[in-house]
Amino acid sequence: MYRHHVFRANLPDIFVLEINRINESLGIAVETIDLKEYRDNFRSSEKLNKSIKENEYPRWIWFYGVEALRDTNYAGWLRSRLTVRLIENLRVIFVVESSDDYRDVFC
Repeated sequence: MYRHHVFRANLPDIFVLEINRINESLGIAVETIDLKEYRDNFRSSEKLNKSIKENEYPRWIWFYGVEALRDTNYAGWLRSRLTVRLIENLRVIFVVESSDDYRDVFC
């Protein structure tokens, strides 16, 4: 699993579209997940759990709404789901709105 962080201000929509196009042309599934949508049901959400489920197919996930991970329960749960795996075919990009969000969640 490879994890990257990017500030939304440094990520033009055209760049996102181009990355998605390249990934899809290579047969890599691309998903966009707004973490704020799952703040209250992250453990039981079928959609979220299916998206990050370990499998053999390559996947690229854009995570938005990173400020939801200020909830340490949510952050710990997601961290364990993403890192306790033996696969190398998952790429996740955390799109952060501000340096405060980055510091609060990742530092």
